Amino acid sequence: MKAHLLVGRIEMGADESTLIMWSTLFFVLENFQTEVADPDLENNLQQLAFATSSQADLPRPLYTCLLAGLERLVVAGQVRGRQLDQLVKIVTDLMTEWAPVSVIPAVQLFLAAMYASHPPAPADYGGSRPAPITDPELLMQMMEQMSILFDCVRRAGPPEAELLSEILPQVLIDFFPASDVVNRVISEFISPGQPHPPLLAGVLRQIFRAAVVQDQQSMLTEWVLVSLPNFTRRAPLSHSIWCLTCFFIAASNNPHLQDLFPHLLYRGRGPEAITSTSHEDRRLFCLAGADFFTMLTDKRQRDKFIQTFETAAEPGNPYSDLLATLEYKQES
Repeated sequence: MKAHLLVGRIEMGADESTLIMWSTLFFVLENFQTEVADPDLENNLQQLAFATSSQADLPRPLYTCLLAGLERLVVAGQVRGRQLDQLVKIVTDLMTEWAPVSVIPAVQLFLAAMYASHPPAPADYGGSRPAPITDPELLMQMMEQMSILFDCVRRAGPPEAELLSEILPQVLIDFFPASDVVNRVISEFISPGQPHPPLLAGVLRQIFRAAVVQDQQSMLTEWVLVSLPNFTRRAPLSHSIWCLTCFFIAASNNPHLQDLFPHLLYRGRGPEAITSTSHEDRRLFCLAGADFFTMLTDKRQRDKFIQTFETAAEPGNPYSDLLATLEYKQES
């Protein structure tokens, strides 16, 4: 079997017989580890799979077969210790160097290795907060892995990015308290080079909801206030208004505004979100901003909120509309 696979590796083939041999190899390693007589054979076969999967320009069927097989071995607990660390390095290269359409199998393997290396502490469905990572080296490693996932979203095409954005919030919540990642999520959402703002808005909302469940509302409010000037300086104005509306609704405890979030994401996917601000957009922005303002119980926070928008307000623009709305509510 090993000799046949070595020939296939040299020829870089993806014929049916080669795929069958690789599938058989993974099945044997996954289910019959104790029956393998040669103690070095298992390690040699795993190293062969590692070396082959890291080759450039693999045929897509062989690439998918290898990564799916390695993922099964990781989930089964057959790849451990140094070999698992080696595999993480290999799959990290695959995620950053291969074409975006090939990133999903690599992400699946990466996540399997991530969960196998550092199983998250069990949490009940009440939303208890994950224990903070106190080991500086481990924290740095986990933050690097988180950065790799965000980079994959940025590099991926729309279908792949949508899939990654659906699983990313749960991965973050599994490993980090919301307070440890909210800054990174905000930074990704507001980044001028972010090609998928509506998808990141969905991630932002779920992390904000996790912060509320974890009794971190005050931390969340402070982050929103600190980030506001970054939004008001964005161009064009229409996109800035859309981003701020997402921001306010994601942080809101108002269930009626929360119900409008899918509509807001739909608006963000259309070209009109970039080129124009309709009356509906302005109204929703003012409602969301005024709702967030009512959550501010500290005078310092309220003054900071108003000052931010006074700096950006011009006659007739949405920021001046928001200030007028706040003034009307305070008078009434």
